[in-house]
Amino acid sequence: MENPTALFVELTNAGASTFQRSARNDLLSQLDERKPEQAKFKVVTRLGWNSGAFVLPKEIIGQPGTTLETSFRHLDQQLLAKYRIKGTLQEWRTNLGRLCRGNSRLMFCASLGLTGPILPLVTGPRSGGFQLFGLAESGKTAAAMVAGSIWGCHLSQERRENGFVESWHSTAGKIEITALAHNETVLILDETKRAGRDDKDRAKAVLDISFGLAENVEKDRLTSTRSVRSWRFYFLSTSNYSVDDLARRGSIEIDDAERGRFVDIPMPNGGHGIYEDLHQYADGRRFTDGLKIRCRKFYGVLGPAFVHKLVADRNKNVEQLKRFLSRERTAYLQAIKTRAQAEELTPLNRASGRFSDLRSTQKDHWQRGQCRSAQEGIGG
Repeated sequence: MENPTALFVELTNAGASTFQRSARNDLLSQLDERKPEQAKFKVVTRLGWNSGAFVLPKEIIGQPGTTLETSFRHLDQQLLAKYRIKGTLQEWRTNLGRLCRGNSRLMFCASLGLTGPILPLVTGPRSGGFQLFGLAESGKTAAAMVAGSIWGCHLSQERRENGFVESWHSTAGKIEITALAHNETVLILDETKRAGRDDKDRAKAVLDISFGLAENVEKDRLTSTRSVRSWRFYFLSTSNYSVDDLARRGSIEIDDAERGRFVDIPMPNGGHGIYEDLHQYADGRRFTDGLKIRCRKFYGVLGPAFVHKLVADRNKNVEQLKRFLSRERTAYLQAIKTRAQAEELTPLNRASGRFSDLRSTQKDHWQRGQCRSAQEGIGG
């Protein structure tokens, strides 16, 4: 065995800490003499796709090609606990999906929440993030909570106020462990103003963390005995300032490579804060309060429902599904290029590729209606 120390560390962590030196040597000898056997099951240590199925903390969706056993003890258990369900799919549609209609930023956030499961099926950029920015109390956090309601809501009373959303403040010191708990779902970080003590510290933290998230892999440390772990998702941030404003206030220079990894989404023109359509609400503040209440009452049902349909469609014809997604991406990129040329603009390729994945979740039907998309799930 190349690294027996790592084995005994794992055994000790599992409660077997009474080995004497002779017993350890005897165990190593038995392991060396043991003949290899065909694996009877596969141990899964992260969320997302595995062996043709989709793994969540409390559910494996689909029929995996081999028996899967989950082991998430190296992940943050509080983060895993927020993957939970309350309400039905129809209740989510009626109380939240219906309110996304007519509101481009709400529809954007809901679509973003569904991109994680399709990322292994597309080519091109599959990392990076978006940032909703604008004046305080304009509805940004509520929009972010809509995205989070697709997958769940925090369990503890103090954290469930913002639903599934994480804080820039709590994430700064544990970015990798936070990222790993959101693999192939969505990571949402609220309020960049909480990322640092002052403008410079804040700008540096936001840019460093966003760059690290976009790299999709944890740092390789000399003291670690584990393989380097990776994640795949798009992340969403909320901020009173744009990325350029944050950098300028912190006296930090940024370039298009950084802008391409972290794309600003401004408030809509002529809207009520982040909203264009208030539906039955009198003003933006009441709409925000209503959305937040609903995100804490109906959550965690749309994501798994979307994955169930995606698994079924993938099992029918995965190549057909990939071709559909590729066509959607190509059509969107061509439309963006044409419009940019007309307005004498230069689109950022990475950012445009991410937007094309959001477009793929918004189709009324996938190939010949085999799998109904997020647009129907969101709008009802």
